Amino acid sequence: MTFIKKILGYMGFRANNVESPSSNNTRGGSSISNETQLTKQEIEVLLNLIKNSNFNGNVLELLYTLVVKLQKQYKNLE
Repeated sequence: MTFIKKILGYMGFRANNVESPSSNNTRGGSSISNETQLTKQEIEVLLNLIKNSNFNGNVLELLYTLVVKLQKQYKNLE
């Protein structure tokens, strides 16, 4: 199960139509196309959703890593 499907399943959303990143990307996901890169507003929405949510201990480490990545990407957009 992919990370996105785990998060969406945890949050109660259906994850049947979630698209994974294409296999064309280089290892580690360093090659992100413009259409899949998040805008500043999208990152703000995600960070606010995370801030206002409750999570179980089994996803905290993964969530922490995700938030750090989102914050770094947000700072790079400023």
